[in-house]
Amino acid sequence: MREEINQLKVALADKTLEVDFFRGALRNIEALRQKRARKWRRGIYNQIREVMQLQGNLSVERMCHLVRVDRAGFYRHLKGKAPRLENTEVRSLVQQIAVEHKRRLGSPRMKRELKKLGVVVNHKRVERIMREDNLLAIRWRKFVTTTESKHDHPVYLNLASRVQVTGPNQLWVADITYLRLQNEFVYLAVLLDAFSRRVVGWAVERTMQARLTLTVLERAIADRNPREA
Repeated sequence: MREEINQLKVALADKTLEVDFFRGALRNIEALRQKRARKWRRGIYNQIREVMQLQGNLSVERMCHLVRVDRAGFYRHLKGKAPRLENTEVRSLVQQIAVEHKRRLGSPRMKRELKKLGVVVNHKRVERIMREDNLLAIRWRKFVTTTESKHDHPVYLNLASRVQVTGPNQLWVADITYLRLQNEFVYLAVLLDAFSRRVVGWAVERTMQARLTLTVLERAIADRNPREA
């Protein structure tokens, strides 16, 4: 009796191992199937997004129906992708659209232009990006002459345009631009010597504030040590 019981225990242990093995194999197969299904759906969603950019007559609902995918799932995919693109693609698109429209678009119209390209972004996010990059709409007004040139009062000259540069550290000129990195934009300020065209000071900041220009000037003075006029 004991020998039969031991044999049954061994057989049961073997069957248990077999069942555990098959369960693990099924889990792996199911995970692979789901992974392939997700990859397939992402490909379909990206194709729908590309067609949306063409602004054709084929609606999102019709495209989803033709390829047998859920429209709600497509919009979830689109909204879930927007935050990851914010620091690169979305911000770059906002920059391009603002330049193309000569900075005459407010955040509502900017949001509509992005939607035409298949990028669904919250209006608050669009407004924040435009405010951070100094791209808020400029109000264009009719030019009104406010300066009276016919008078006998002294006129202050534009000294920079009249300086005859004969040596270094006589005239410095500056400019600010932005640089696109992998995940963000930064602002670069540069100070050049008008005589040698050499960079005498530079600084990089994540925001365009007064400390950016002050840092450049302080570095240039410390490095070049110009004499007082």
